[in-house]
Amino acid sequence: MYCLLITSKLKAWEKGYFEIARSRFLEFTIEEIVNKFSQFSDNSIDIIKQIPCLFGYERYESTFQVGFIDNIKKRGNNLLLEYRIIQEIKPIKAGKIEKISKLLDIREWEINRTHWAIKDEDLFQRLKNEKLISENLFVKYNRKIDKKHTLKSINDENDKYRTSLSGFLKEIFLKEYDKDCVVFYRGHSNKVKYKLEPSLFRKDDEGNYIFIDNEDI
Repeated sequence: MYCLLITSKLKAWEKGYFEIARSRFLEFTIEEIVNKFSQFSDNSIDIIKQIPCLFGYERYESTFQVGFIDNIKKRGNNLLLEYRIIQEIKPIKAGKIEKISKLLDIREWEINRTHWAIKDEDLFQRLKNEKLISENLFVKYNRKIDKKHTLKSINDENDKYRTSLSGFLKEIFLKEYDKDCVVFYRGHSNKVKYKLEPSLFRKDDEGNYIFIDNEDI
């Protein structure tokens, strides 16, 4: 995985820090990754700080640079990122990145919008294949990346996202709660009879609305 950060402000990637609206985080990102990172857990922040970043500009107006995010701070509705550019990797001409945009999962319209995406692609491998970084730099920086930080391995981690009933029940019974905490679980007793909808729109066995006539009260 890698982070893609795009801005319209030229020379923005020369300061060492950047502030972006939190609503722009995870735009143009596949749903699986959005589910893993949207809550900014300590684990997800740790992963973000260990994967490489590609810093660029809207409409391919200037060169792209490669680096890492060192720190993330919440500032109201914004996020303040402190980052470092890898000086050994020379700025990459925008046209070179545009040429391999499909391989980097940079979509046609996303380059026209300031945002922060996380992509399920191996950035260093893609750059090496196109001879945009040397073999020596590839080896040096690629080995520093924890290979467990891939979408597949993250999906296998013990986190709160479950795809099976057994995994969900295991999560419930292994979770520790404060002694003063009261836990509630919500579900449907009959998946055929009850639909996932507000009570207002529920019907009786004869198909008549039960509550909608009393909506005003």
